[in-house]
Order: sequence, then C-alpha cells, then structure tokens
Amino acid sequence: MGRGEDLSHYEEPNYDGVSNTSMELNLDDLRRRLIRKIDVEVKETLESFSGGDDFLLHPGGRIQGKGGSVNDLRSQQGSNENVASTGSGGATSEQHHCDETDKSAAERTARGGGDAGESGLFRRKQFRSRESILTVLLRQSKNIRTIYNIFAAVLVHLFISTCVNDWLKNKSIFWKIEIITWNFGNLPIVITIWLVMQVSTLLVVYHLYSFWATNRRLLFGDVRIMDTLFLVIYISYQTAFFVVPAYLCRVSYQLPPASTLIVILEQLRFLMKVHSFVRENAARSMRYVPKSLQKKPNTLSTNEGSSPSGDDSGGSLSSTSRSVNAEDNIACPDFSCYLYFLFAPTLLYRDEYPMTDSIDWNFVRSNFIQTAVCILYAAFIVSRFIFPVFSEFGTQAFDWELFIQSVFSMILPGTLLLVTFHFMFLHSWLNACAEMLRFADRIFYRDWWTSTSYGQYYRTWNVVVHDFLKAYIMYDSEILFVKLFGIKRSKNVHFLSILTVFLVSALVHEYVIIMAAGFFFPILFIMFSGCGFWFMILVQNNRFDRFQNTIFWFLLTIGMGVLICWYSQEWYAQQNCPHKGEFLMDYLIPRSVACYWEK
Repeated sequence: MGRGEDLSHYEEPNYDGVSNTSMELNLDDLRRRLIRKIDVEVKETLESFSGGDDFLLHPGGRIQGKGGSVNDLRSQQGSNENVASTGSGGATSEQHHCDETDKSAAERTARGGGDAGESGLFRRKQFRSRESILTVLLRQSKNIRTIYNIFAAVLVHLFISTCVNDWLKNKSIFWKIEIITWNFGNLPIVITIWLVMQVSTLLVVYHLYSFWATNRRLLFGDVRIMDTLFLVIYISYQTAFFVVPAYLCRVSYQLPPASTLIVILEQLRFLMKVHSFVRENAARSMRYVPKSLQKKPNTLSTNEGSSPSGDDSGGSLSSTSRSVNAEDNIACPDFSCYLYFLFAPTLLYRDEYPMTDSIDWNFVRSNFIQTAVCILYAAFIVSRFIFPVFSEFGTQAFDWELFIQSVFSMILPGTLLLVTFHFMFLHSWLNACAEMLRFADRIFYRDWWTSTSYGQYYRTWNVVVHDFLKAYIMYDSEILFVKLFGIKRSKNVHFLSILTVFLVSALVHEYVIIMAAGFFFPILFIMFSGCGFWFMILVQNNRFDRFQNTIFWFLLTIGMGVLICWYSQEWYAQQNCPHKGEFLMDYLIPRSVACYWEK
C-alpha cells in the first residue's frame, strides 16, 4: 500500500461457527478501510504536484508521506497555510526549544493573539516541517528534472560560445570573467563591515533589550521612563544601523555593485530581524514582574493599574506588585534563541522552530555549487546580451526606435536573470543555510510561475519577505489606522494597509537599487508601487482563466525588459556622459534624460 496502512495484521478469518452477517460486517469494515486509505493516497499524490504546503521532511531532508498524526492535526486545525505541525509524522522531526517555560506563551499566541499584540484579529504564522517545492519536484518529476537539465545545457552552450567568440575577436579566453572579480571587489572591507554589523546586532541589541526587560519595573520608580528611554535608544540604533553602512558603501569606499549588495541586503536582514525580535517579545517582557515585586500566589492586587493586555501603562513600584504565573513570567528569551534566529532563514522570530534530526552535507554542497554556477550564469548573460547593446549609450542622442528595439531584445535576458537569481538565492542559498541549521520549514517561495495575477505573484515570489510585510507592516498598519481614525476594520482600512505595504516595499527595493547602482533612477519604484499595485487591484477575477497565466508572463517579461533596458542605459549614460555634480538636481535628474537634452 506504500504510504497507506499496513494490512499484514489482518489474518485469514476462521469462518467456523461465524455467521454470514458477522463475516459481511468484517468484510465491509475492511472495504471501508481500504477505500479510505486509497482516497488519502490519491489526495496526497495530487497535492504533491499542486504546489501546496504539504511537503514534509524526513531527517536529513528526505521526503516523507504524511502519517496519521499530521493528518489528525490538519483535521483539527484546518487546512490553511498557517496550520501548526508537530513534525513529519510525529517522531521524525524535533522542535528547537529555547526555553521550556516558553511553551505556555507559544500555545497562547498560536491560538491567535498574545505576544505579538494581535489580540486574535489576525492569524499568526506557524512553522512546520516542509521541503521547498522545487526540491520535491526535481526529485519526483522527470519532466521538471528535464527542464532543469535544459537550463544546465543552455549554460554550457553559453559558456562555450562566449569562449569561442572571445578567442576569435580578442585572442583571449575568459576576459569577461573580470565582471565577477570587479563586482565582488574589496571583499576584505565587505567582510569587516559585515562583522561589525553582526557583532553589534548580536551583542548590543540583545543585552540592551535584556537590560530593559529585566529592569523596567525596578529603575526610576516608573515604567514609562524606562520604556521611553529604551524606545529612543532603539530608534536611534536602527537609524544609525541604516545610515552608517550605506555611508561606508557609497561615500567612504565606493564599493562595486555586488559588494554593495552584500552589505545592503545584510543590513536590511539585520534590521528586519531586530524589529521582529523586539516586536514579538515586547508584550511578554512588559508583563514580566521581578521576584522582588511578586506577591504570594492566589492573592489579588488592589493597585494593579494595568491594561487589559497585561501591560502597565505607568505607576510606581508599589502599584506593579502582583501575583503572576511563573511559567509566563519571562523577561527575555534565552540568548541561544536569539543567536539561532539571527542565522535562521526566516524573518519571523519564534522561541522554537521545527528542525530535522540530521544534516545532509551532500545536499548542502550541491546547493552551494548551484549558487556559484548561477553567479557565473548571470555574468555570462550580462556580458553576452546586455553589454554589447548599451556600451555606447550616452555618446549619442537618444533614439526612441532604438529604445523600443532594446526593450524587446532585453526580454529574454531579463527573464533569464529573473529565474536565475530566484533559483540562486531563494532556492539554493536558503536551502543550503536551512540544511546546515536543520531548519525544517523551507517554503521560501511557492509556485509563483503558475500565477494568474500580480497579487498571487507578490504573495508567492518571496515568502520570507512576504511573511514579514504581512505580519509587521500590513497587520500593524491596519491596527494603527483603526486606532488613528477611530473606526472599525473595513475594506477601506484593509486597502490602506495593502497600499502601505506596497509603498514600503517599493521604497526598500528602490533603496537597494540606488545603493548598488550608485544613481537615482526610480523606474522600479514607479513600476512596483504604481503599475504593479493597480494591476493587482484591478485584475482579480478569472474570467479568462485559461489565458491568465499567459497574460501574467507577458506583462512580467515586458516589465523585466523595460527595467533592464532603462537601468542599463542609465548605467552607461553615467559612465559616458557624467554629470558635473554642481547642483543637487544633477544627482536627481537621470543622465539618460539629461544627456538627451544636452545633445
């Protein structure tokens, strides 16, 4: 029966003295069991190819069919994506417990609300053991594996043809490998900046937060003073963490694009992780009462003065003494929890995560090799399809016909770069890191390639960032709008929260491009927060479901062609037609536009 129930324990029945009715009942019971197990087999097979969430892990990353305990859990809590799981089949995976006393808080927040301050209004993401979709498809489907082999063959062909062209034209081979060495230049400086960011995030943030959470009721006689002081220090730290690395990259050392991307992406990762850690633990820390201020159990405090959420809005030390639940009275999670979270491939802090029992080092090695090959593949795409088209831009007047031709000629390389970078980072890199950390929930993306709308694409392209935006931007902004305007939750408030998410995401994406490229050219911001947002809002029906995916890919590839074309033209315009830098507008007006006016 494969994953079905083992029926070997059903012995041949002894029919002597057994009535026909009893025998029919036994056969009917066996028939019902068989039909039920076959239904489960068919359902699981269909789900495994539908891009769903139900790819569970064996120890070491091997796929496992879902057993009874997981299905029972799904039947109790529902089949949505945020269902909590106890692991793959119960005993094959373990949880990363940071502190046994955190269980009650975890159970409370899993039911909706609690430490995250959601008050039961929003669903809280629960992690469970799952493999990445492509990991499963590449293992189970020969058709998907064939597509993977085709991409590998195209890479080899591109590599050979580039070498031949280089030899015939320049009598040398691998001269374009300098693209990689130049982009990743000044690595010692990059490593130094990263180490400083890592140490400050690891030590300064945790110990500062721990000091505040432990002593907020003991110092100054009023918790509001400590809370205000910590908030000011926290905002100042986040601001400095945002400004200093950017200044070092663009002003002090003028790092090349890839080196700048390493620093900036790590900067954003640390900023989001710190925010998640503080955001998830603040409510619990504000409920913490030191032992010196606790009353004996089963006593009531007459001077509580606390809010319904359990947090004191103010008051003296005497007003904060009260009886507390020892299991929930935690000032700050253990340092091991925070340390694991900083390296885990997620932006949502939890006291525990599902984990595999072992590490498959062959899986780690193969994913790191795929990451390096994807970098090489991207360098070849840029050198073969982009550089020859735009290398002379800025030396002559702007030509709209040439621009339109360039847009269509950039559709293929733009799409290849999109797929390559997705596979390199969201699949290969994150899976390698997850395997080394035994992090079992590996849904870093979903089946975005089957999207029929931009809304579906935004939700499935990068699940790691989407979860962060959903939890801390959309949900929090919706709560803020409700409190700010004093109205109930409605479609208008939800629309404003989604708009906020798009604006924040577009600004962050534009910040990354500005830092990496070294110039201001807000095409991505306009397309992301403008065209992309309204496409998502207006195109929400499936009247032409058969062609929706085709329309989506048509618009996506056109958008990639426009982005590659505009940014490549601006890059070479900056090189071939540099601005004088006498006024601020020289930096704000794109050179591809200014050169057109000048010529």
